[in-house]
Amino acid sequence: MKKILSTVVVTLVFVVFFGVTESARAYDSYQSFRARPISLNVDFQYFKTDTNFIADGGKSTLLPGHNFQNMNFSPKIRWQFGSDFALLGGFNYGYSESNDNAFSRKNSLINRIDLAAEYQFLSDAWMKIFGRLSYAHSLEKIDYSGDAVLTSNGASEIYPEIILNMDFVGGIYTFIKGGINVRGEGLSTLGTYGVGSELRFSSFGLGASMLGQLTVKEDDNTKSSSYRDTLNNRVDGGSKIFNAINPNSHNLELNLNFLMHRQSQIKVYAGTTVVGSNTASGYYVGTNLNWVFDYTPSISVPTKSAPRRKEPEVLFKEKTDDGVNQDYFKPVTPVAPEYIQQIEGSQKNLQQTTEPDPDEMIQTKKVPTKTKGYKIKLRRAKQN
Repeated sequence: MKKILSTVVVTLVFVVFFGVTESARAYDSYQSFRARPISLNVDFQYFKTDTNFIADGGKSTLLPGHNFQNMNFSPKIRWQFGSDFALLGGFNYGYSESNDNAFSRKNSLINRIDLAAEYQFLSDAWMKIFGRLSYAHSLEKIDYSGDAVLTSNGASEIYPEIILNMDFVGGIYTFIKGGINVRGEGLSTLGTYGVGSELRFSSFGLGASMLGQLTVKEDDNTKSSSYRDTLNNRVDGGSKIFNAINPNSHNLELNLNFLMHRQSQIKVYAGTTVVGSNTASGYYVGTNLNWVFDYTPSISVPTKSAPRRKEPEVLFKEKTDDGVNQDYFKPVTPVAPEYIQQIEGSQKNLQQTTEPDPDEMIQTKKVPTKTKGYKIKLRRAKQN
């Protein structure tokens, strides 16, 4: 117990020291799909009871001097891949203490390994829908002949659920979720639900929610409830918080969220079981820390246009207004391969300023000297 409390204290000091409360436009609650690469979520919860809900929904107080208390410390790491898929991994450290007139029992251990995957189906400006598939591998095995107080149900669980988040105008955040919790070791299958709303301000939020579970498939030992009740009466002080037959519960929860440094937040919450059957009746308090390791806010980068090549500045321009016809210096493409129209000048002058006829060059074996610039080749037009 001291180790758990010291870990929680260190975590809170770490948050207060490194995370200074600041104003923000919006932030992610613990039910939201957090679009960040890596985040750490740590939850600590304390529960105490001295009363049970019986099968018909009424309450039954435990025997005088009997009570049960439980604490859970659950850290989880979340990895986001792309914008719609995430993986989660963590564990749960549980501590339980039961008291009766004869004994005080204590037990603590890492009782569960948690794995989960999340996928976002729809993301709109005001609405998001995502699914979560969780698997809890139990490390605690219940010994029905033993004398150790229970810290969990001692059963592995497969838990698919779907969550709808809605952000309305005025800072009102609402969530609705539902799922099925399939439990091993012959325990009943539970249908779960949650609905709640939160009013968000610049750096904190106030919220309330109703969370519950209903038995949708009965326990394998429904007709012999003493199989589980005998153990609970001996090691858990008679409490039905764990290992109960076909439990049903509906909890009212209030929460206060504080936005810490950047997108990190800490949540303080408290709740109680309002209505139930075959389960423990009590109250719980807790804190939930979501610490985000990506401090770079998502900023839309404008599309950059391809850079234009800057034409070099002309420092020198040849003077062409000296009276000479500049057409002589332009390349000419003949329309017909054997004919080009004479532009200017006499036939004699053109023959003196052009190269020899290629046929004559071949006969005399003369190779013309290569010169730079444009050359105009002329052929004599056939006379009719």
